[in-house]
Amino acid sequence: MIVKQIACRLFIAFLLVAGALAVPGALAAQTTAPQRMVYNGHLLDASGNALTTAHSVRFSYWKSADYITGDITATGSIDVGASNYADWQEVHTVTPDSSGYFTVELGSVTALPDFSTMDVATMLSLYLQVEVKVSTAADTTYEVLDVNGSDGAVDRSPLRSVPFSLNTDLLDGHDIGTASGSIPLLGSGGVFSTGLMPSGVNADVFTLDADDSAAAAVTLTFGTTLAKTLTYNVSQGRFIFNAGLEVQGNIVASGGVQLGSYAPSTGTGAGMLRWTGTDFQGYDGTGWKSLSKAGKFAGTTTSGTTGSVSTGSLVGYKAGNEICAHEFTGSHMCQVDEIIATVEQDMTAFSGEENGWASMGAPGYTADANDCAGWTSADESYLGSWWEFSSDGGVTVAPGGGKGFLTNCAVSQPIACCR
Repeated sequence: MIVKQIACRLFIAFLLVAGALAVPGALAAQTTAPQRMVYNGHLLDASGNALTTAHSVRFSYWKSADYITGDITATGSIDVGASNYADWQEVHTVTPDSSGYFTVELGSVTALPDFSTMDVATMLSLYLQVEVKVSTAADTTYEVLDVNGSDGAVDRSPLRSVPFSLNTDLLDGHDIGTASGSIPLLGSGGVFSTGLMPSGVNADVFTLDADDSAAAAVTLTFGTTLAKTLTYNVSQGRFIFNAGLEVQGNIVASGGVQLGSYAPSTGTGAGMLRWTGTDFQGYDGTGWKSLSKAGKFAGTTTSGTTGSVSTGSLVGYKAGNEICAHEFTGSHMCQVDEIIATVEQDMTAFSGEENGWASMGAPGYTADANDCAGWTSADESYLGSWWEFSSDGGVTVAPGGGKGFLTNCAVSQPIACCR
């Protein structure tokens, strides 16, 4: 039954609760508004007299202002399967004062719906239905309080802004917290606690020093106690790890690779590695040295020498190396295995060459075949090794890369240089 003689009045009161929970090492923020609605009612009988005895008042949410047959079952219960039922109801037993007034808190019996999960359209279409009966009477005696006796399609009160007011502790439906869709809260020092950091991002770019204010370095630190860093040094133009690095894939470098100490201002430093196109080399602080298993032929000296090799105060192998280094930067007196290695690598290196001394090291077939006594003797009784690159005076390279000989140390010929 729809009752039009009983007056009721609804207003919403909001309690503002402010506070903070101090937990060491954690962030806390209390911004939640109480999810309650204060309902003030005035019960009168058909003659306008105050009702002061105990009554049951049933409240429920609906998606339509119009009460229709079928919203209530034959037993007087709300039909929770009704199409417009909004999934909330509760009953209060009240005893109005001498003037018929009473007050209840909606949500104190059954929690109000979670308005943060509703879209705007749903919240704007919510209506409150109020029914009253004598507390001891059967549910079938509930009477709906009609809010508009002149309009049969308007039987319930619109909530309008109430859900939005109860949702004021949220920002666009988002609350403070660590769950998906929550708003993180900055702690002391304007930083996030580790518990508030997301486990991932959807953006494919993350920029440190977005305002370009870092003059010396931009650093990413791993762990407060661990304190391992990846730093970009602005002045040196390089990344610096302060710990070891393991690379399980390939490393591709368009520039040099440096091992050990390095002086950026010089452009090169001891420990630099490079590929020349034909050879791997390392810089020892004074010059580039081949890192190949064997050096590669660089050429022969302009002047010849007997097996007694000298320059300045140097003699023997040291003198041979110095003479080569003077004519071919970074080179030394060839060893025979380096010439053979050049045959494997690039025989065109022999073009235009005839022959030259090359070291064998330890004695060979006879005891006197000992690199002219370590390149210190021009005596005919000693033997030194030399290599013939061409049999026609250097016009063409000998087939197969030439051949080696032993000859007496009185013979004068160029020194073969490798690097």
